[in-house]
Amino acid sequence: MSDITNIFPNKAQFDEMNGYLSILAGVGNAKLLDAYAVQRAIRNGTIQNILSVGDFFTVGRNGTNWLFQVAAFDYDVPVDPNYTHSMRLLMYPCFANVVFDAREAIFYAETELAAGTYWFADSRAGKYASFTLAQAVPAGGQIVLTGYGTRPDYTLTSLATYASQTATDAAETAAITVSDTAPSEGTQLTTVNDGNRLRWGSNNWLQSAIRQWLNSDAESGWWTPGNPYDRPQSSPADGFLHGIDEDLLACVGKVRLRTGVNPADHEGTYGYSDNEERIFLPSRTEMGLGNYNSVMETPVAADGTAATDTLPLFTGDADRIKYLNGVARYWWLRSPYPYASNVSNTYSASLDGTLSYSGAWNAYGAVPACVIY
Repeated sequence: MSDITNIFPNKAQFDEMNGYLSILAGVGNAKLLDAYAVQRAIRNGTIQNILSVGDFFTVGRNGTNWLFQVAAFDYDVPVDPNYTHSMRLLMYPCFANVVFDAREAIFYAETELAAGTYWFADSRAGKYASFTLAQAVPAGGQIVLTGYGTRPDYTLTSLATYASQTATDAAETAAITVSDTAPSEGTQLTTVNDGNRLRWGSNNWLQSAIRQWLNSDAESGWWTPGNPYDRPQSSPADGFLHGIDEDLLACVGKVRLRTGVNPADHEGTYGYSDNEERIFLPSRTEMGLGNYNSVMETPVAADGTAATDTLPLFTGDADRIKYLNGVARYWWLRSPYPYASNVSNTYSASLDGTLSYSGAWNAYGAVPACVIY
């Protein structure tokens, strides 16, 4: 029998080959991901000799194994300049139904708002809404919409007050009266939220509840306000990273991604934001569903150079169909609707894999992505 050192001259090479065998054991029948073995092969530039785009791995989370798919090699640029190679993983099914962002408040009280009659201009309907409060709204409190009618105006009908942004028990409820002209009685509230966001939430990815959830390992209480109008989001109960495989988390690194920004949040222009992301949603560009106006929402290098291609897996509509409990599901993208006239709508992939959009407060499927390097 030949000496093993004739094949592997040193322990490092022997350990490396063991790592390759561990990786190969996960291809095809989707064995549990050996994140460290994968990471070693990524860093030494040999991962594409072992794996292919489309291969599957399972990742443990709280006793359940979830299927992930290799989406791309060297597509994402590591934030850490010590590394150049990368591998993006994308969950294969939808993980859960998750709200992109909850319905936002009408008004945030920077100082106490005394009891009395008030009115404001509803930017969504082009009308005026008035109401009377019997109790003061304390500093830090909010006024939140609780009811509205149907198309075309979605007429406001009722509201509630809350003592703080995190309070979930209403302090008071009140009816809303709508008119075509500005009321002659009462005090105007001038610092009020957009009429779409107070009905259907916000499509601002950076401030979204779903971005917080994706990157939280908390067992509960993962939500914090992202802006003064933000309202609590409590479902799912635990953050996505709670109970997930620790080896995977140790190997996942941050990357820079370009995401479109609605003109209402970008001085009236079709802008974008380059952000460091750890766990994230794909964009419409990456999924082969077109660009955000003229913006390609793709990975970005340190010098600001953005990728100009899509993820290789997703060239046809059928490739983008995702299932939750065996049923095809709409699932969120991180891309906002590109018009300032609607700052609630967020893009998604539809039941047949085509591009769709909906109000951010809907609970659609979440398909988390991450990058190992």
